[in-house]
Amino acid sequence: STMPVVLYLAGGAFQQAEQRQGDLPVARRLAERGAFVMEADYAGSATNVFPEAMERMFDVLAGLNGCRKKFGGARSPLLIAGEEAGGNIAAGVALKARDQMPGELSGQVLLSPMIDPMMVSGSIRRADEIGMMGRWSDGWSRYLRAACGLFHPYAAPCRCTRLSQVAPALIMTAGDDPLRDETLGYADRLLAAGTPVTRHVLP
Repeated sequence: STMPVVLYLAGGAFQQAEQRQGDLPVARRLAERGAFVMEADYAGSATNVFPEAMERMFDVLAGLNGCRKKFGGARSPLLIAGEEAGGNIAAGVALKARDQMPGELSGQVLLSPMIDPMMVSGSIRRADEIGMMGRWSDGWSRYLRAACGLFHPYAAPCRCTRLSQVAPALIMTAGDDPLRDETLGYADRLLAAGTPVTRHVLP
């Protein structure tokens, strides 16, 4: 069997109360299309903080890699998928997988990921004009805790200076999404580094 094996990370802007357990339409759609999907709670019993949340998800991915035959088959592609805060962690895990388990991750699916803790893009500034920036600002403060994580590439993938040989990416956002510009900026940087990228901007 070559059923894709997918580790899926939900959104929530690192706000634990927003974790939508039992309501995961993206994960459900992936499963309906024939993938084995494991949804993982990156917050665990602790606070959503870097690097612990990202390290936990890398360990889960490595575990899935080691037993993918059990869920799919020996040739099953291994993917990581995430949206918003989950997209940030998915992108960070994909970078770490490039560094520590090269060639094992087949792809990454990033849905409007939180990529830039500086929050300086035009689309997120427009969100601030209507009072929506606090959601992401509070989330970043919670996740990073201190400035020491601000420029770590696994915490803020947009700051990574070495994006070559990362797993191919499917990157999606929407025209009115506050995270649109940083999402597309990351797609452009992956492309410039030679990483295959398919990107879509939904209406």
